[in-house]
Amino acid sequence: MPSQEELIRQALEKIERARDRQGISIRRAAERAPKISEGYWRQLVAGGTSQSGVWIPRLATVDQVLKMASAVGIADEIVAHLGDELPEQLRALYARGSDLGQNLNDETLAAVLRSIDNRMLLAELARRLNVM
Repeated sequence: MPSQEELIRQALEKIERARDRQGISIRRAAERAPKISEGYWRQLVAGGTSQSGVWIPRLATVDQVLKMASAVGIADEIVAHLGDELPEQLRALYARGSDLGQNLNDETLAAVLRSIDNRMLLAELARRLNVM
């Protein structure tokens, strides 16, 4: 089974292939991904950045991957790809409370919720988002 880091790298490769296929520039895709600038998008895809000749790794979070996937219209595919890694990452996201609603757009959140067969997790998400 691939590590979480490998799953994220694979997801980013899928996102970049989808972006290229659709002819969407990185700038345009980043505009569609909340809190991800064009430069940061490039760093996440590259796996890091060089500053003063020193390589600084940048591993995308699941939240960032979902935003990027949403920006190119493949959130469902990426949710399926991340599989078992997603619920654990969501626990960390919703532990921050209302940040979840600010970090994930409705399309991405809907894709995430469709992928999870865990009633307790869904109930907690609904409670944290004040849906129920």
